[in-house]
Formats: sequence, C-alpha cells, structure tokens
Amino acid sequence: MIRYVLFLFGLFVVSCSSDNNVEQVFDINKFPQEWVLVTSEITNSMPKSDTLNEQESIVLLSSGRFTKTKETESGYISSEGDFEFVQSDDQITIQLNHDAQNELIINCSDSLIELFALVSDSSLSGGAVPCDGPSVFYQRIK
Repeated sequence: MIRYVLFLFGLFVVSCSSDNNVEQVFDINKFPQEWVLVTSEITNSMPKSDTLNEQESIVLLSSGRFTKTKETESGYISSEGDFEFVQSDDQITIQLNHDAQNELIINCSDSLIELFALVSDSSLSGGAVPCDGPSVFYQRIK
C-alpha cells in the first residue's frame, strides 16, 4: 500500500512540474523586438565569455527604426538607424543601417552597416569574424 501511495505522489509531482527550458517561440513580424547580447568572443585571442560585464541590446521597432544600446561602467552608449530584413536563398539577415559612425558598430569596414544572421526566431549572430574581429550572439527576449 505504501508503494502505491508513493507511486501516486511521484506521478503527481512529475505531472505538475513545468519545463522551464522550453524555448519561447517568437514571430519575426511582431514588434517591438528586443534582442540582448548573450555571448561575445574574439577570434584567436580571447575565450568565449558567458558572463558579460556590459549589457547590450538592440530594439527593432515596427517603424523600421532601431536603437542599439550598451551599458558600460561609465554610462550608456547608443546608436540609432533604420533596419531591414534581407532574405536570401536559405538565410534571413537583419541589416542595421546606423545614422552615424560610433563604437557600437561591429563589422570589417568603416561602413555604417551592421549585419546579423537570423539563426532561429530567437537567436542572432554577427560580428567581424571574417577579419578576425569579435563574434556576437544575441537572444530575443521580447
């Protein structure tokens, strides 16, 4: 009898537990979208960091505008501009067109354009890896 009660109790506990590891599904056409930097690494010189000292985010608005913000020890840095989704054969890329040159732009040139590959509906990757610069990975939270 005690085994039966323990079995039912165990079944109850298992059936009532929630799975917090389930990835949230996002619609690419819903705005605003908020993406936060989760990892960054510099090719051949620095290991991947899962605990970033600086908070960085990108917010995409339905108007086609974006704001990229970075919180540092000395304050906030931000950049604004227009964005667009670029569809190729098998890849969707988010292209950020910054209004002005600033230190938040990560690419292999002095251009005002920053590109991010949409890895999944909740994950972006970008950076300046082809020129041995940093790679960055963002996760969508909104």
